[in-house]
Amino acid sequence: MAVERIKTGVQGLDKVLKGGFRKNATILVTGAPGTGKTIMALQFIYYGAKNYNENGIFITIEENLSDLKENAKNLGMDINALEKNGKIFMFQKPVTQLKGGLISVKGLLDLIRKKNIKRVALDSLIFFEYLYPKFNHNVMEYRRQVLIFMQKLKSAGVTFMAVSERKITDLDRLEFDMMDFVRCWLTRLLSPCWKRKGRNSSKRVIAP
Repeated sequence: MAVERIKTGVQGLDKVLKGGFRKNATILVTGAPGTGKTIMALQFIYYGAKNYNENGIFITIEENLSDLKENAKNLGMDINALEKNGKIFMFQKPVTQLKGGLISVKGLLDLIRKKNIKRVALDSLIFFEYLYPKFNHNVMEYRRQVLIFMQKLKSAGVTFMAVSERKITDLDRLEFDMMDFVRCWLTRLLSPCWKRKGRNSSKRVIAP
């Protein structure tokens, strides 16, 4: 039985992935600062809406939305146009507002159903540390809560991409943490990225 895949729209990556990521998968994009993780997540949402008619949500915890849109525009992505057409929804969620566990993401799940969202990108995984603070010292319960969240996205027919930062860039020395084991795919960005010039970083993809 053929595996249903969705294209990322990122030049060269879909070829590496043999047609794209598995539909409804959870994807972790990880790398050192400056490797283009945020840009890749933006591309995933932008090209999904523009080229494949898949509405998307992009959530950032630390980045300024105006700066993100300007960087995207420099790379040929007009985020504002797709926002106006209701194809992309951009949210900046300060960490001070992240509390309440699944109750606080009910609005997100409602929006997914209402707007027929097919792709969600989260920058970054620190989102979960603030969303479930009382479970931070209980690894198993923390993992369970995150898995519940991701299962709800999958049940809604969403392909989910999350960004995570790493201090090292040598894949052979890559150390996995707890969050790495809730993903279906791991995409590691290895090389620094000059975002203003639109230079692509190299990519390594690990899949089960």
